[in-house]
Amino acid sequence: MPKYCFALLLLWLIPFFVSAQTTFKGRVFEYKTHIALRDVQVQNLTTKQNAFTDEKGWFNINAKPGDRLVLKTFSYLTDTLLITNMHEREIFLVPHMNTLNEVKVTNDTLKLRGGGGFTDPAFHGQTMIYQRDSRGYYKGGIILRLWWWKKDEHKRARLEEQLKEQREQDEVNKVFVPATVGKYVPLKGKDLDDFITLYTPDIKVYYHNEFNLAAYLNDCYAKYLKLPEDERHPQKLEDKP
Repeated sequence: MPKYCFALLLLWLIPFFVSAQTTFKGRVFEYKTHIALRDVQVQNLTTKQNAFTDEKGWFNINAKPGDRLVLKTFSYLTDTLLITNMHEREIFLVPHMNTLNEVKVTNDTLKLRGGGGFTDPAFHGQTMIYQRDSRGYYKGGIILRLWWWKKDEHKRARLEEQLKEQREQDEVNKVFVPATVGKYVPLKGKDLDDFITLYTPDIKVYYHNEFNLAAYLNDCYAKYLKLPEDERHPQKLEDKP
């Protein structure tokens, strides 16, 4: 009789052992680049528990086979994972694909110069660049680069490099504007403007082979959240006494 009771007790307890929560471990990367993503929210739809990835993309959350995990973060498509076993998993998130509006030059008298920039026949084919402010906005007027020293190849090469850097900086400034950055971070108005001022990269960072806009902004936003309130609003030069 005691053995019979003991067997019944085991049968009664088995469902509790089966349904017991254990720790599921995983790591989150960006699709294709294999960059580890931090601060990704991981939610167990069954228990409603949440976890976040660390700076190397790792997370731990209570779960069991049959549970579904939802992974979401700014600038990436939300993904769902069905747990079939408790082995560690690697999850890859796909960045949002935001296409910038195409800019067309309608003045057919301007011709693209080899290596970048435009030339105008009215100015003897000299290189012409639009003047922009520090934020990349057009402020009127043009800059003409006159090649009166064509025989001085050293000066010409140095000026060509300066023009190349200016064109590259113009490209960075065209991307880091509220209309584009606002698609990746949940900021608006002055907060968004200050975020752009703080985290617009230099051309060396932007043109690096491994640079990814979505990953870069996601990382910058995580740093931004950790800043004290007064450091989130840099003082402009014209505002300083």
